[in-house]
Amino acid sequence: MLGLTRVYVASRATASLRALPRLRNVVFDKSPRSLTKADGPLSMLSPRATEEHFRTRQYVAGDDLRRVHWKQSINTGQLIVRVAESVPFAPSRVRLVLDTYLPPSWRVSALADGRQLKEGERAVARAPELLDDVLDLLVESWISLASTLLKRGEAVSLVTAVRDGERTVVRELECKRGEERKWRAIGSDVVWQHHFPVEQLFASVPALQATRGKPPSSIIVSSGLWLGGTSPAPGTSYVVADGSCVVASAAPDEWSALRRFFFFDYPVGADDNRIDWRKLFAPKPPAPEVLRRELLRAANAAVEHARAFRAPVLIVRRRGLGLSLEAP
Repeated sequence: MLGLTRVYVASRATASLRALPRLRNVVFDKSPRSLTKADGPLSMLSPRATEEHFRTRQYVAGDDLRRVHWKQSINTGQLIVRVAESVPFAPSRVRLVLDTYLPPSWRVSALADGRQLKEGERAVARAPELLDDVLDLLVESWISLASTLLKRGEAVSLVTAVRDGERTVVRELECKRGEERKWRAIGSDVVWQHHFPVEQLFASVPALQATRGKPPSSIIVSSGLWLGGTSPAPGTSYVVADGSCVVASAAPDEWSALRRFFFFDYPVGADDNRIDWRKLFAPKPPAPEVLRRELLRAANAAVEHARAFRAPVLIVRRRGLGLSLEAP
């Protein structure tokens, strides 16, 4: 009675949880209409009327009288108008490339929980926790663009670098209708990596055979952290994620140091109440304000990089429950 008892609980069953990225609606700030395919795969060809008639039909109130086919109208006894020929839709092949390369200045791989890596211990390209929201924005934009282009009739494939055990590999997935869960599953495996910059992503994907026709257009989805050495091929477009809009400000906690010494978060005697001196004196992550400013600078640099090569570029931001593609 009133004694302390220690109980051991045996755990046999295990379960894994996979968080799938959300598939959001993509809204264009301005309708990207174009009369040529040189403006990139995100632009949609506008119908362009010609003077050649493709077929004729009966006149309807409001039709342009200049298109009345008088010869057929006289022969049939009713007004017949010419229907202008329009540019037919020709589906194109688009390759969506997700850039998750973390440059050395952004890594904290030289440290592991505040300690130096031991000899033989592998350095992992860990990012500050505040960059997790930026990665979510990149992945959601990546798969949401694939869904939008696929609904428009384009042939879409996804390319990115993912972790496969201890290795980082490049995967390419052909998108098909009704298989959105596969895209989201790959998106859940995406992490920041330091093995494949954008140019190496393209080099790691095997070239398409000439029998499959013209090479696909490419859209690079990136936060702009590392695009300095990238020379885009013709037909390449950029979608730059504005990571500064998703970095939340940290809640002020003025009493954290005092509370750590005089108050306990767990019951008295619990091992969790012990002060982790290693973590206490470990290098602190960058402040949200500093990270937000650096992400904005990286996005602006990516836009200038795309303009230097005269490549189409759009900025993606979250707008409510959807994503907004805006001209920079």
